[in-house]
Amino acid sequence: MTLILSLILKLPYRIRQGFLVLLKCLDTGGTYIGSSADLAVRFIEHVNYPDKSNLVLQRSSDKHGWESFSFDIIELCDPAVLLEREQVWLNILFSTFASALIYNIARDALAPFTGRTHSAETKAAISEAMSGENHPYYGKSHSPETKAAMSEAHKGKSIF
Repeated sequence: MTLILSLILKLPYRIRQGFLVLLKCLDTGGTYIGSSADLAVRFIEHVNYPDKSNLVLQRSSDKHGWESFSFDIIELCDPAVLLEREQVWLNILFSTFASALIYNIARDALAPFTGRTHSAETKAAISEAMSGENHPYYGKSHSPETKAAMSEAHKGKSIF
């Protein structure tokens, strides 16, 4: 995979090209389809920033190593239609592969959370994790100028 990354970084058309890629774990057959307008940045996120990556894919790479993955560019397209083209490939993936072999979490490229909801337990855990001192705005307050600007922006708008 290191060789692949070095080749991606050298691609002359990195900026203006949409990529659809297929990552496949050669040990398990697990398959991931993804897209990016900047393949190098997206791949670096998968490798170096697990919190920005697909959790299923990340766990497989942690267990088997990136060396056990094949990497294929399955389509090049205009970045403006990238998500539409990814949806076509996701439809193929979800209709032909066993669910145990699909590393993609979302079925919908345009709205990844469509048709899914957090359980009550997950909602409670998120609420607890963001409460009190854990909240990013804990102990802070808006300046009078900011409060005035927010008030002005919301004048005449109904909250219901």
